[in-house]
Amino acid sequence: MMKKTSQIFALGGWLLLSGCGPDTPEIQIFSGFAQGTTYSVSFWTEQPVDGTHLAQMLDDELQRIDQVMSNYRSDSVIEDFNRSPAGTVLHDEIQQLMQQGLQVHQATQGCYDPTSLPLFELWGFADRQLTIPTTHDLSQTLSVVGLDRLPLDQTITTQVDPPVHLDLSSIGQGYAVAQLAQILQEHGIEHHLVEIGGEMMATGHKPDQQPWRIGVEKPIVGSHQINAIIAVNGTQPTAVMTSGTYRHYHDQDGTRYSHIIDPRNGRPVTHQTVAVTVLMADATLADAWSTGLLCLGAEAGMAAAETHGIAAVFFGLTEAGELHQQLSPAASQDQSGWRIQFID
Repeated sequence: MMKKTSQIFALGGWLLLSGCGPDTPEIQIFSGFAQGTTYSVSFWTEQPVDGTHLAQMLDDELQRIDQVMSNYRSDSVIEDFNRSPAGTVLHDEIQQLMQQGLQVHQATQGCYDPTSLPLFELWGFADRQLTIPTTHDLSQTLSVVGLDRLPLDQTITTQVDPPVHLDLSSIGQGYAVAQLAQILQEHGIEHHLVEIGGEMMATGHKPDQQPWRIGVEKPIVGSHQINAIIAVNGTQPTAVMTSGTYRHYHDQDGTRYSHIIDPRNGRPVTHQTVAVTVLMADATLADAWSTGLLCLGAEAGMAAAETHGIAAVFFGLTEAGELHQQLSPAASQDQSGWRIQFID
């Protein structure tokens, strides 16, 4: 199980700034680079805001999270833990994330597991070079994978022997989105759209009372068309998180190997579910759920989503290669906070 860069984006671009009367506040946009990807914060408020100070606070928080949680940085706190001997205490903030991840881990029967980085590396996805492991190597790697190996039910979580290797790519961006949204709220900014690497959280509405509109790209190889539009009506904060398989994969001898690996058997998933979008108020959990449900696939994932009341959209391919969508019961019901429109 590894997190793929999402295919979600804000609709409107410069149009977000247009159509406003002389007394209508303008939307301000901050953007930049963080966590190995890009970010964008769009907001408006009728109260004066020190934009320079706010932008610095947002950037500082992103840099702080990056230094704590990014696997691509050898000097990050999480990479220090991954290299540490048994008994090393896990950073409090990471422990809190792991405890949230444990909820999704248990709800998906272990399909969501942020300790599965060794499997990702074993299959060559880290080096973008497919390597089909032997049964022995697969068995050996599986022996060091498993979120249940960490004593997360204790007040203090410590490294074990052999060590676990944590990877927060399936939950960290959602957490970072939530952290930026909290900073905006603390500054009295009630209407904002936060995006990091395609993961989004919308709160409030646009200055003209229209909802924030979020586009979901069609999860087909080579396609850049919009497949769905999600309008967030502003009655409650709504995170929109998507995981997909269609951009990161290897084809070999007529078989497609997805980079989404089922940590229960250590192998790439073989089902025809190509993407899952999750909508919920908690951006951190939404990020984890989108990955866990994608790992499960539509059949088992739909059952898990129904049991736990998760609003999810499953995108799958038929044998003929045609795209179809399935909505969980929570996503099918009339929603006051958001509305989904599919594009044919």
